Amino acid sequence: MTIMLTARHRPAIAPAAGQVVLLHGFGANAEDLLGLDAEFARPDLDLWSVEAPLTCPGTEAGRMWYDLYQTDWPGLSEAIAALKAWLLALPAQTQQPLSSTLLLGFSQGAAMTLEMGALLPVKGLMICSGYWHPSLEWPKALTPTAIVTHGTIDPVVPFAAGEEIHQRLQAAGCQSQLLPTQSGHWIDRPAIAALRDFLNQQLPPHTAVASD
Repeated sequence: MTIMLTARHRPAIAPAAGQVVLLHGFGANAEDLLGLDAEFARPDLDLWSVEAPLTCPGTEAGRMWYDLYQTDWPGLSEAIAALKAWLLALPAQTQQPLSSTLLLGFSQGAAMTLEMGALLPVKGLMICSGYWHPSLEWPKALTPTAIVTHGTIDPVVPFAAGEEIHQRLQAAGCQSQLLPTQSGHWIDRPAIAALRDFLNQQLPPHTAVASD
């Protein structure tokens, strides 16, 4: 079965320096991470927030990339294939190559971000409160720069999962930085500031960037 993904798009309103793709977590939807647009304050970026393909049981409008309620995670391989195809088609829409594309994922979306980083030559990865799929094997040929943020008191995805991601990326030859924050399962203010700095380093702005 072919899965067609949809996304919310905020196009650049200045000459584009690149694009950011947001991947939300389990039980959320494409609206969830759009508030980061104001935090990044970058009119020279194409911003996309992709909607996960499956309806999340027990939620009114929540979505999921695959089913976490079952131990074999049904839907994972289909979601990976669909997201890969969507990203491969993106440059034709925006005229921005994958080499000018950053991926930002939260929780289950962060796990999907890692999958895409292992498959596609993207510029960088922003991994927030995520985890490593046991089946994921990282190819030595792809070494995007990454930032891993994770709350040290996260009750949903333990901080050790963020440490594992950081260590695995470093072992694969990626330039990875780990930012522990004193938070639970969310993206707190220090993490947002670090993500904004990482974004501005990886995709230097064409226009002035607002500061705190």
